[in-house]
Amino acid sequence: MDDFARPFPFSAVVGQEEIKLAILLNLVDPSIGGVMISGDRGTGKSTCVRGMVRLLPDIEVVKGDPYNSHPTDVSLMSDEATLEKLYAYSVRAEAEGLAASLFYCFHLLKFCRC
Repeated sequence: MDDFARPFPFSAVVGQEEIKLAILLNLVDPSIGGVMISGDRGTGKSTCVRGMVRLLPDIEVVKGDPYNSHPTDVSLMSDEATLEKLYAYSVRAEAEGLAASLFYCFHLLKFCRC
């Protein structure tokens, strides 16, 4: 069975107060940019992170995207997902002659980092 199928409860982790605080702060304010956890073997690093999974809400992601991009917010999409969406809209615009779809394509390109 996958380890993430039944994670250890985050609240049951004893000790490691600094790690737990860092993880919780990052959950509250993702602009922190992540948490680097290091320590000796057996100190509960993986247990804390796996326990955190239960605290997170389910999110919608682009199917098959390795970066779990947001399906509608271009600023939260990977370059690959943005280009895929751009291509789909450009094909639709060409087929249907939609000026609005072309405008959206240019909007996507503005956010694309490629």
